[in-house]
Amino acid sequence: MIQNEQGFPREPEVSNRATNVAQTSTVVANQQSNATRTFISIINTSAAANIYLSVGEEAVDGKGFLLAPGGYFAEDTSSIVYPSQKQYNCIADAANGTVAIQERTITGEF
Repeated sequence: MIQNEQGFPREPEVSNRATNVAQTSTVVANQQSNATRTFISIINTSAAANIYLSVGEEAVDGKGFLLAPGGYFAEDTSSIVYPSQKQYNCIADAANGTVAIQERTITGEF
């Protein structure tokens, strides 16, 4: 657990946002360098577009994690694999791709 100077648990900063995803690789979550990502959830909110997710590299249509419409990807610190601190990228296989992202970060190392 990350604690503040008084020994109390530090509260994470929470970011909720929506992003349009193009038919080219689109950054949906930046690499963390001054904070530690403790949770990330990416939900495909598109009506018809499939979204492909890649962590730490350009997204490529047809490769990576497939998020069908309504599908989601989530990682948090309670799982065996902690969320990556790298950049998250998405690409849509059709026009009008959209994703909703929730991300929690704590300043400093975890």
